[in-house]
Amino acid sequence: MDDRIWKRFLRQRLSLAGLMLILGILLIASVSPVLAPYDPYAQHWGKEYAAPGRPFVLGTDALGRDVMSQLIWGARTSLLVALAGVVVAGILGTAFGVAAGYFGGRIDQLGVMLTDTILTVPVFFLLIAVASVLAVRSLPVMAIIIGLIDWPMLARVVRAHVLSLRERTFIEAARALGVRDVAIVVRHILPNSVAPIIVVSTLSMARYILYEAALAFVGLGDPEAISWGTLLAQGRSVMYTAWWLTLLPGIMIFVTVLGFNLGGDGLRDACDVRLVERG
Repeated sequence: MDDRIWKRFLRQRLSLAGLMLILGILLIASVSPVLAPYDPYAQHWGKEYAAPGRPFVLGTDALGRDVMSQLIWGARTSLLVALAGVVVAGILGTAFGVAAGYFGGRIDQLGVMLTDTILTVPVFFLLIAVASVLAVRSLPVMAIIIGLIDWPMLARVVRAHVLSLRERTFIEAARALGVRDVAIVVRHILPNSVAPIIVVSTLSMARYILYEAALAFVGLGDPEAISWGTLLAQGRSVMYTAWWLTLLPGIMIFVTVLGFNLGGDGLRDACDVRLVERG
């Protein structure tokens, strides 16, 4: 990405705040085995629904498991699922977007029709339907489902960007020199499409974290995995007596999603051609 884009990004206070939040959550997720005070699966008998205090700073759940340790490990779960979903959606969305935008014709018509059809269905309800049908419920399956369903948005953004790129002088010069279409796509189209892909992927991370938490909350996540959505589901029946089981995971989800949204909005503004030219 252009240095001017990063300079514009770093000049925005909200973008920097989002970046700090993202880095903080990534740090927590990366060192969770060291940072967690207890084994998140360890049950402490006689300490069920212990209120925040000593020795459990953020309390315990129905099985006496330390909530702080579960929150720390839940960060890893949410980020891994969201990142894997972004990779799947990124591959599909980029492939469809580049093919439709560069080659046009029937490929473009088919791509537009397919993306428009998928986008007419609410994503979350489609996720619930697909996850309900599948017998296997694991984190990799959840990530693949999210990526397979939510790629059309990236495809449309990439297609629009490629449509403008293919009319640029350097692309026409490459065609005039006899460079093959595949080589043009690999050498020119894809490198110049990195910025919008990163922007959309950053914003998608926020949505995918919400999708993972929502699926886990309604009982369609991995029953053996520790995630923020699972904690929310466990605490909803005791919301008024064990408030920490719903409030604390909710805060973690809110802070993480806020960080990715602020960072994604900052990247989008920094990548705006008109703003870059002024800067």
